[in-house]
Amino acid sequence: MKLANAVWVTVVVMGGFNCLAERNLSAAFKDAQTNGADARVRLCIHDEQGAPIADASIRATLSNRVSDYSMYGVTDTNGIYVVSGRTTGDYLQFLVTKAGYYDSWKGISYIEMGKEHEVVGGKWQPFDSVHSIVLRHKQNPAASEIGRGNFALTKHLNCWLGFDIQKHDFVHPHGSGEVADFEVMIEWNGKWYPDYTGMGINLRFTMPYSGYYETPVNPVSEFKGPYAADVEKTFCQSATFDEQVVSLTKRIRHSFNDNKCWVVRSRCKVDDAGKLISANYSVIHKINFCGKPDGRGGLRLTGGYNSTPNDTNLELRR
Repeated sequence: MKLANAVWVTVVVMGGFNCLAERNLSAAFKDAQTNGADARVRLCIHDEQGAPIADASIRATLSNRVSDYSMYGVTDTNGIYVVSGRTTGDYLQFLVTKAGYYDSWKGISYIEMGKEHEVVGGKWQPFDSVHSIVLRHKQNPAASEIGRGNFALTKHLNCWLGFDIQKHDFVHPHGSGEVADFEVMIEWNGKWYPDYTGMGINLRFTMPYSGYYETPVNPVSEFKGPYAADVEKTFCQSATFDEQVVSLTKRIRHSFNDNKCWVVRSRCKVDDAGKLISANYSVIHKINFCGKPDGRGGLRLTGGYNSTPNDTNLELRR
């Protein structure tokens, strides 16, 4: 994390005095960790186009070894709010809300940031640093949430099964799904602990034009994904995730990228010339898989599904 207005302290002296100055800085730092020091942070709240947002509500929580406490306020006409208080430096957390926008949050820690963050004159450095926080507009939520924390489970392992994103289940007769948006194979021998050695999951899109592309998420916003699918992207047609148990204390796991989400195109229809004329779009923020002691394998997606053909809107209804 890069901070604006960082204060760097350089001591250029000779011999033991230099060491004494470093020890004094370290002692001040350690004292602030226990007893606290003053901090001031300037928050700049703006939208995705960079326009300042006035009257946004701020809750700032400052850590203190005795008891944490929160401050409340609103941004001025320039989208600025100044947080000023005493903290032991472990963390400062900022929650920003306003009607018509998705909530956003940010956290900093003077303890974890590095040696440039010292305590000078009873103040955490950099003092009066500037941090920007973006609020994303609520535009036109259209996609319904999928997953809701439940796994779709099956005993049919090591074979391809259709999976219905909208229903969040395997297709009939293996589940309640009706349309296969993609196919999935759970590779596992069905053995549970202590004989469990790992499992894998393969996904493939078999219909022409169907598939997915990865795109970065917005990690600090309540609404993390893109507003709409980009139909000009190249859509991939297969993916594999797996877990290997090497020992009781070591696992090798290739899992869904936490910093990315998938935009999915499925239920594609083509005309007689093979041109795409209709498709549905989804956003997937996470893919989890699991095994159960009774030998069933499971799959869980979290994200949103737009049931309107050719509507690329991926903003989730909440």
